[in-house]
Amino acid sequence: MIDFSKKPLFLAPLAGFSDLPLRSVVKKFGCDVTVSEMISANALVYESSDKTLEMLKKSPNEEPYVVQIAGSDIENIKKAAQIINKFDGIYGLDLNCGCPVPKVVKQGAGSALLNDLDKLQNIISAIKSVSKKESLSVKFRLGFNDKNEE
Repeated sequence: MIDFSKKPLFLAPLAGFSDLPLRSVVKKFGCDVTVSEMISANALVYESSDKTLEMLKKSPNEEPYVVQIAGSDIENIKKAAQIINKFDGIYGLDLNCGCPVPKVVKQGAGSALLNDLDKLQNIISAIKSVSKKESLSVKFRLGFNDKNEE
């Protein structure tokens, strides 16, 4: 269990950067919690390729380790959480609601979820209903637009 009273240091997930080698190094330098780079729920459900499954792997020194998923389809996100349930050594799930990359936003994922809070609530509830991991967190940004306009 993560003891938040000790103000743990998290490695924030960043697609293309927070891969296993980097996470292993930052653990050696005092990072308390590592988080995978963003993994597409659709990729986990439909592809389950070696490359996608490789992104779930962790090094032995990564305790606790959290996997970040992204998506917009509630059923696929539930299925992705169930796939992740099968992997030992994963402490929790993190839902990406912060990615502003157009390719992700066009799919209704990442920061696009901030435009539909009812859907976001349903996604969180869906993950909670199936996940057997210790924690569920959400990475988000202050708003969808640069100026935080409504």
